[in-house]
Amino acid sequence: MERVDAKVLAKHWRWEKDKDGLAWLTFDKQGESANTFSKEALNELASSLTEIKNSSPKGLVIRSAKDGFIAGADVAEFTRFKSPEDMMAFVKLGWDTFQRLADLPFPPRR
Repeated sequence: MERVDAKVLAKHWRWEKDKDGLAWLTFDKQGESANTFSKEALNELASSLTEIKNSSPKGLVIRSAKDGFIAGADVAEFTRFKSPEDMMAFVKLGWDTFQRLADLPFPPRR
């Protein structure tokens, strides 16, 4: 793929837009053998989606830099909750982030 506009957003996500106008978003959780969704990774994904939307690509491809795609939630996050409200804030962050992904203005895949 020819790189047109390479972006490094944070520790876990990077994206670029190719010559055809597609955005390629890559998940590579730093320092881990598997990609998992921690609070930090979800916040970075949300920021990435905002940047990608603002660049007006024709579409989005999400991929992993690791052998597996995503293993799920980072269970270590669960030990950091100090209250039910903390837990619900984490769940809401996940819901809101994936809703942001679903709301991207790309044509549906057929």
